This record gives sequence, structure tokens and C-alpha cells, in this order.
Amino acid sequence: MAIIIVCVVSIGAMSILSIQRTAQRASTQHMNELCVAKASEINGFLDEIRQDVEIAAHHVTDAVSAVALVEGGVVGAEGTGESLPPRDWDGEQQRAFDAYLSDYIAECRAIFHSISYNTSSAMTYFYRLNPEISRDVTGFLFTRQGVADFQEAETTDVLAYSPEDTRHVGWYYQALDRGRPTWLPPYLNVNLGDTVTTFIAPVYKAGTFVGVAGMDVSYHLLVEEIQNLDIYDTGYAFLTDEFGKIIYHPYLSTGALLSEVNNELRAETTRLYMNRDSDSLVEYSYQGGRKRAAWTTLNNGLRLFVTAPVQEIEAEWRVLIQQIMLVGALLLGFSVVIDAAVTRRVTGPLKRLTLASEQLSAGNYDVDLPEIGRDEVGILTQSFKQLTEHLKVYISDLNSKAYKDALTSVKNKAAFELYSGQLDDLPPEERRYAVMMFDCNDLKTINDRYGHQKGDVYLQRACRVICKAFPHSPVFRVGGDEFVVILQNEEFDAREALLERFQGRVDEANAGVENDWEHTSLALGMAVYDPAADRCLADTLKRADATMYRDKKHWKDNAV
Repeated sequence: MAIIIVCVVSIGAMSILSIQRTAQRASTQHMNELCVAKASEINGFLDEIRQDVEIAAHHVTDAVSAVALVEGGVVGAEGTGESLPPRDWDGEQQRAFDAYLSDYIAECRAIFHSISYNTSSAMTYFYRLNPEISRDVTGFLFTRQGVADFQEAETTDVLAYSPEDTRHVGWYYQALDRGRPTWLPPYLNVNLGDTVTTFIAPVYKAGTFVGVAGMDVSYHLLVEEIQNLDIYDTGYAFLTDEFGKIIYHPYLSTGALLSEVNNELRAETTRLYMNRDSDSLVEYSYQGGRKRAAWTTLNNGLRLFVTAPVQEIEAEWRVLIQQIMLVGALLLGFSVVIDAAVTRRVTGPLKRLTLASEQLSAGNYDVDLPEIGRDEVGILTQSFKQLTEHLKVYISDLNSKAYKDALTSVKNKAAFELYSGQLDDLPPEERRYAVMMFDCNDLKTINDRYGHQKGDVYLQRACRVICKAFPHSPVFRVGGDEFVVILQNEEFDAREALLERFQGRVDEANAGVENDWEHTSLALGMAVYDPAADRCLADTLKRADATMYRDKKHWKDNAV
């Protein structure tokens, strides 16, 4: 009885520790998932804004004529207001150029209107011309502050403000300074009378800074998104910039630094922004209680935090442990009475069955099961054994269907992506392989002329030739008429000889054939992984694909 009591207490203690560790992992995962899920929602409309501006910037760049810029005498304008020599703003040349610019702005306005029509998250869209180009034609600004549809507003006189005046013209001069599309952190736009975050894209043509295209997102839209997030009972979310300065917090003032809240966060700030462990939560003290927070970076550079009290995060598993302890105490008294009679008969088979279930959970289906008797343990063991056999058949069938091409019986595209991931996980010095890309010539002609059944025969014969030429290398069908072979180890060293053998296999397959669909013709491209040029297998595959298309073009150019 003493041994039973010790065992039950020990198992209970280990169970409690295990539950605690599991619950902590689950709560960490839950907090991170909440953070990532909300970030995905916010990134959705941020990406929509970014894509719309980049598309619009591309179109307005194409729309402007380099010839018109030359004739207008503005080539080389840098946007600073002082990069061009003085000229007659009322002269005939300027009037003709302004007339062209008016037509150009009208076209750009239509482009923006078409692109932003369904962009619900945009508060404004604008295109401001470089003031060095024209004083009369400035661009346009459309806003829907307080209204349902976009309405045109007055554009900002850029030259009326200092470049350091970020609240009026920061969007213009930061686009000029950075020279690339970028997000601006939330700021008070005095022209709009609202706090916004802006995506801007500078427009260049013929070495000339033409203007700035952009869209504004209301700061309040970001705040509403994170205010709607439910985090336990009293948890909340907040935003900071990349340096830890608070952009929004329900209890702290905007502009404060996280490192100024308390000493713990001062130390954590360095870890967060210099060497972050993304699988763990930040734990700190705030207003007399312990809190934990998860965070992630939004696509506009801001940091989104979700935080909740430790007491709320751990409340569920603490109640569970209390319940386990209570039930354990009741069961302990009962087990003391009956365990002596049944231990020798039941414990041994059950332990082996428990170990077998753990192996099954770990993916090992060749488990060692106890001998089958006629009692309840025997019935359970028999059911467990049948379940194991059914799982083995089911999983084997799933793997076969998931990674095998039905037509050619070689590995399919899903298997290729899995294999690519395994190679990409290797250190660069261990990635020693070559990628061969094959494309079946004239498959469309065969399908159109003889039907898809003959096209399938054509693909199967081509696949057999590839498999015979490279019997020890994995072969994948990655497209309708495309195959990939990855050479490693000895096959990689003998790749040149294998190429010669491949041509021999093609000649053997074509010997004596009469029908077009039985004739094998393959375009081939090969590339060797280069750590200096390739970040992953996909980069090597692109080079192999380019070589293959050159081979295919050569074949087409020389086809009779």
C-alpha cells in the first residue's frame, strides 16, 4: 500500500508539472497566434494600400513622356526647388508644357480613381508634382474625411514650408530623400487635420524627379483594429515604433518609451529589438502585477504588442490542477482498497499498452503489444492492434496519393516542394547538388493532332527515358510537360557522363518508332547550386529553367 501511495503521489506531481509546462506552451502559442492573427488583418489593408500606390506609381510613370520633359526644359529636376536654372514661368515653352501637364494630371487622376475605387482602408490618395516642373499644375489630392466618397481637396504648396516641417511636407521630402516606396510612421498631418500613416512612392522619369504618389491611412483605423482584440479578461494591445516609442497605448501616453516604464522593460527592450526569441513571451511588472506580452512587426514597420496579466493567462490550468489534485485524492483512497487485488494482473499489460500508445503518437506504428487475453485488457489490446493496422494502411495510402504523380508514377510537385525544403534547410556548405529541368517538345501539337490520350503516352515515354538515364536520382513531374531531376553525391560528380547517357537513352527510345507520340524529344537545362548566387534551390531551378528554354528555342529554330 505504501508503494501504491508513493506511486500515485509521484505520478500526480509529474502530471501537474507536465500540465503546467504544456499549459504554458499553449498559452504562449495562444498569445503569439492572437498577435499574428491581428497583425495579418492589419497587414491585409496595409498591403492593399501599398499595392495600390505601387501600381498607380507604375502607371503614372509610364504615362509621363520623356520627350515632353525635354521639351519643357525640366530634365534633371531633383525636387528641391533649386536644382534647375531660373526660367520664364510665363513663357511660351512653359505654357505649352503646362498644357501637357494638365492632360497628364487628368490621366493620372483617372488612374488613381480606378485603382482606389474599392480600397476601403484609404482615407486619401494624392499625386503631387515636383514644384520645379510647374507652378500652376500641382497635382491632386482626394480625401473622404467625414464623407462616403472621395472628394478633391487643395494640394499643399510644398515650397511654402521648410523640409524639416514633417507635419506639412514630411511626406514629400522623405520620398525625395529615400528615393523608393516606403511607409511613414503615424504623424499629425496638419493639412488634413488628422493623424495618419502614409505610403509614398517617388516617381522618376528620364533622370527627373516628377513627383510623389501616395495614400493615407487614418491612425484611428489602426487603433480601432487593435481595440477590437479580445485578450483574456483585461488584456489589451498596443503599438510602438521600431525604437520602442509608444504610438498607441490605452494607459500610457503617446511618445513614451517602453524602456521608461520600468527597469524590466528597459532590459527587455534591448532583447526585443536586438536579439528577439520569437517563441517566448516578454514577462514584466506593471501597476503591481505580472504581465506577459507577445509582439510582431507590421508591414509598415510598427510593432504590435498583445499583453495580459499572468494570473489570467494561467487561470485555466491552475483550476485544472486543483481539480486534478482533488480527484487524485479521492481516487487514491479508492485505489488503496482495490489495487492490491488487481495490480499484478493489470499493471503489466497496461504499461506495455501505454508505451505502445506513446510510440503510436510519436509516429511509430510497429509497436510491441502485450499478449492478447480474453479479459478487458485483451479486448482493448486487440482493438488497439486493429487501429494501428488501419492507421498504417491509411497513412501509407495518403502518402502515396499525396506525393505520387498519377500519370507517370514519379514524384509530383508536392513531393518536389518537400524535397526542396529539406535541401534548403541544409547549411550552404552541405548543399552540393545540380538541378536538371526537362520540357517535352511539341506536346501541344500531339494533343491537338492526336488527342490527349496520345499526349499522355508521349509524357509517359519521356518520363521513362528520364528515369532510365538517372536511375539513382529523384525524378519529379512539376508541371504538365515539365520534369525536374536533382543530382547529388555520386550522380552529381558524374553529371556530365549522365548527360551523355541521357542522350543515348533518347536515341534508344526513338529507334524504330513510327508514330509522333512515341517519339521522345526533350529540351534540357542544368544548373549547379552556387552558394554565391543562389539563396535556395528555387534560384538554382530558375537558372536551369533559363538554360532549358534556350535549348528549347534552339530546337524550335532548327526544327524542320
